[in-house]
Amino acid sequence: MRNNPDTTYDFLTRVYAVVKVLALTTVSIAGIAVSIVALDITVSQVWVNVTVPLYAIAIVGLPIVIVYGIFIVIVLILLKDALGSASYYKHNASNLARSVAYFQDLAFNDPITGFPNSRGLERELRKEGQGVNRCLILLDLMNFGQVNDKHSHWKGDEYLRQFAEMVASKSRRDEFVFKKRPVTNWEKLNEEGESVKTFRKYSGGDEFYILLEGTIVDGLGFLNRLQKRAPEFEKMAFNILKSEHPFGFHAGLIAVGLNEEFQSISERSSQCLQIAKDKDNPIRLYWNKQELPIIEPGSFQEKILSESLILFKNKDIRR
Repeated sequence: MRNNPDTTYDFLTRVYAVVKVLALTTVSIAGIAVSIVALDITVSQVWVNVTVPLYAIAIVGLPIVIVYGIFIVIVLILLKDALGSASYYKHNASNLARSVAYFQDLAFNDPITGFPNSRGLERELRKEGQGVNRCLILLDLMNFGQVNDKHSHWKGDEYLRQFAEMVASKSRRDEFVFKKRPVTNWEKLNEEGESVKTFRKYSGGDEFYILLEGTIVDGLGFLNRLQKRAPEFEKMAFNILKSEHPFGFHAGLIAVGLNEEFQSISERSSQCLQIAKDKDNPIRLYWNKQELPIIEPGSFQEKILSESLILFKNKDIRR
């Protein structure tokens, strides 16, 4: 009760209600007693017939009732003050809880898309009891800088919001979308050639993490399905930008090691993405071949792998 203002407030409220009932009961009994004492003796012979005079009972009982009444009044005043204090702390605790929730939302969710960010991914990866194979995709939208340059960052933000919602809406229950935190502080050279920090760079804003249960082949299957939805994303872009914008992406895929640190996961996925973005790479995806599971000839996994090699050839998307 000490650590929970809501519980304390509810308890004091109940006690206050009980004491109020006792106070009203006491006043009622005292009123009845005074009325009886005030009766005319000639009207009621009961005063004469009883062994102990009722006046004596009234004289003895009245101080007791008065003391009891004073005690009840003091308790009511103390409870009223306690309720006021409890209400104050309850209100502050509610405000604090809202503030904590707000800052947690800022810390673990992307402000543009509303999706969990890199810290949210780190928290998800740290959860115990996963015990399943998982792979991670780091996806970078192609030509997204053109959206910001030609149409403003506001429309770029809207593009990211709708893209994330469309991806998540058709994801399977074991596929989770996270927004990579953009770089907010960076350095450039001023006119004197000195290195200075700028307020904002829209860098990293077009990168997403996708965490999946399964192997890299399952990740390739996800990316294949995503690329085949290109007409949907291009229609979305046209509705926002009022002009055509081709859809494409680069992606790095890794198998998440059991109990692997997030720093290692982040670095490996970034390295794979950088290789995928290399113009000399034959396809727009990259993964470590040693992390591939054993693929039997003619299997469904081989079909997915072959389809990926065709879908993501660099020459098919370079525009």
